Formats: sequence, structure tokens, C-alpha cells
Amino acid sequence: MNYELNFLVLQSKTEQLPEIKEEVKKILENYQAKITDELHYKKRKLAYEIQHEHYGFYTVYRFDLDDGEKIKEIIRELNLNDKVARYVLVRSDELPELPHDLIQPKKTEQSSSVKQEGVNEDELLKKLTAQKQSSVSQKTKDSLAVGKTSKSKVENEQEMEEKKKKKKKKEVAEQEVKDKEKKSVEQEKKKENKDSASSTAQQKEVGEVDKEKREKKTDKTDEASKEEISIDELDKKLDEILDI
Repeated sequence: MNYELNFLVLQSKTEQLPEIKEEVKKILENYQAKITDELHYKKRKLAYEIQHEHYGFYTVYRFDLDDGEKIKEIIRELNLNDKVARYVLVRSDELPELPHDLIQPKKTEQSSSVKQEGVNEDELLKKLTAQKQSSVSQKTKDSLAVGKTSKSKVENEQEMEEKKKKKKKKEVAEQEVKDKEKKSVEQEKKKENKDSASSTAQQKEVGEVDKEKREKKTDKTDEASKEEISIDELDKKLDEILDI
């Protein structure tokens, strides 16, 4: 299948023009496109202002490409190339041959310039209009396909981001629950230790009171025993005196 690529380079990139042309040609060749014809227009006045500029250079490449699917890749490469201000890519099977005779140099540079300024721009604009009308359908489909792919990619990234946020939120919630449980266990242990210490203190206090009571009771018993001994001794002495 035969295609035609018509692209515009603005006047501000005049010094880079040869490099840009080769760059575009390399894009085509990288996808196994075989260039069959090319046309290089001199500086033209644009029909309307583009990026605040009024002049630019048009270049046309016609090429054969067996695999039509690679056109999408070529379009993607051209969309990423900011040196190309505008381009039109169409099937050229039914297009007329490129008008090389319109830009052939004449004997005098001045007459050649007048010829180009008077003829080439109108011819080029008519050609671009016809090409745009014939390619608008295919270009729209390609744009929609690229847009759909980009949208799908963005949606996938957003979905992944949402999943990450939900996972992180879940982990934070689980950690908070664990921290609360740990804090509750620690408080329970502190309470148990406090109750145990209080119980021990009470038992100790009760033990000391019991000990004190036991000691007092012992003292009273000893005193009672001493009193009984004193009475017995007294009776014994009385008996001895009476016997006498």
C-alpha cells in the first residue's frame, strides 16, 4: 500500500530543517517503509497563524508499507515529535503524482520566487484540503484508538492507586486494633498487679495484727501463771506457819 505524509516545520526551526526531515524519514524507515517519492517546498506563508508564526516549510514523502498496522506506530511517533507542527498522513493510491514542476528553479532567482509565491501556496492548500477530507475518518479512528488506550491506561493506574490506598487504610486500621488490644491487656495486667499488691498488703497487715494479738495473749497467760504460782507459794507458807 502506498501512503503520503505531508508535514510542516515552522520558520523558527529553519536551521534544524535538514535534521528534522531526516528524522521524519528515519521514523518511516524504522517501520520498514520504502520511500518512493519526495517533495520539498521552500518557505511558504501559512494560511493561518500556528504557534504565533506565519511562515513554514512543507515536505512531502510518499512511501510503500506492506503492514498497515504500522501506520498507528508512525502516527504515534509523529505525535511525540514536537518539531513537526502539523502533518497529514493519507493513502495515496488514487492521488496524482507530486507536482515537481511547480518548484523547479528558473533562470532567475527572483522570477522563481514570484512563481512559487503565486502558484505553490494555492496548489498546496488545495491539496492539503483534499487530503484532510479524505483522511479525516481514518485519523479520527486512530485518535480514538490512541485515546482509548491512554484512557484505559490511566484508569488502570487509578484503580491500582485506589487499591494501594485501601490496603494501606486496612493495615492502619488493623494496627490500631492491635494497639488497642495491647493497651487493654497492659491495663488489665496493671490492675491485676495492683489488686494482688493490695491483697498482699492486707494479708500482711492482718498477719501482723494476729501476731500482736497472739503476743498479748501470751503475755496475759504468763502473768496469770505467775499469779497462780504466787498464790500457791503463799498457801504453802501459811501451812508451814500453822504447823509450827
